[in-house]
Amino acid sequence: MIKSLIKSILYYSGITQLLHDFIASKTRLAVILRYHSVADEDFVYATPKITVSTRDFEKQIKYLSKKYNIISLEDIAVHIKEGKELPRNSLAITFDDGYKDNYLNAYPILKKYGATATFFLAAGCIDGKDILWTHRIIHLVKEIKKKEISLENHLLKFETVKDKLVSINILNSIILHLDQSKREEFITDLTRKFEVGINREELSRKYMLSWDEVKKMEGMSFGGHTVTHCNLPHCSYEYAREEIEGSKKILEEKIGKPINLFSYPNGTIEVHFNEENKKLVKEAGFICAVTSLDGLADNKSDLYELRRKGIGKETKLYCLATEIVVNTVLYSHRVLQNRIWGR
Repeated sequence: MIKSLIKSILYYSGITQLLHDFIASKTRLAVILRYHSVADEDFVYATPKITVSTRDFEKQIKYLSKKYNIISLEDIAVHIKEGKELPRNSLAITFDDGYKDNYLNAYPILKKYGATATFFLAAGCIDGKDILWTHRIIHLVKEIKKKEISLENHLLKFETVKDKLVSINILNSIILHLDQSKREEFITDLTRKFEVGINREELSRKYMLSWDEVKKMEGMSFGGHTVTHCNLPHCSYEYAREEIEGSKKILEEKIGKPINLFSYPNGTIEVHFNEENKKLVKEAGFICAVTSLDGLADNKSDLYELRRKGIGKETKLYCLATEIVVNTVLYSHRVLQNRIWGR
């Protein structure tokens, strides 16, 4: 609450704007934002961390389009690859997963303000083919009729929305550390215990993009996000390679354009990629990969470990504007110090 109050004071007093105009906007740093969903429906994506209301999203894009040089993620990657200084005051917008509301809600707002974005798609979950495993968990918890279940030393409760959210988080924390086969076994067993049916194609058609919607998103770019949204560090080498290369192949076949950008899935856990994954992404032909680690990019950033700032329901405009500016000022100060002292 104290941090939020300070950010509010900085923003509404005009200090945030002054810091941006006179310091942050002069730097050769790039901000990369990480969105997931733009929706007003509650309890769809399990956590408010990955959902932004349409009202808040429009406020953010309206502000960012005025204050920043919004460029494509690929432009940032090319500058870094060629060792060129990044454009001043640059910012890129990205979305992970491939939710239908990206087309229905986010895309019209981006077009309205002349902004571009990159959408990272879990290729095997587009066009009613399948649903992200996280949504299967959400569906099970939403539809269960039981009040509680004991599972692996956890007591899962389902009486209130708060209970259900806690149970979803517990289940996700267990599944995230399982490889693909064990994950499927776990969810299948869970389905039996919960006594709830799952129509994966129906859920996919409801929540995920179709290829027709993807093709209609003119001026936007797309990237790989694996095929099934697997946790790459817990996959075998061959399976991880298939997930990474497969996502590129499917997207290029369906979209008809080269796919050069990649995003590591499951950023809710700290270890959502490793050096082996980075190597596989590079070998697959992607020119860069973004993470869910917080930070900024400069022309010396690791192309296969680019950092982003995550945006969610709790990220109000005054917080977003102030955090970007303060982080940029602090980062540029550290960079200057390192150059002076030769570090």
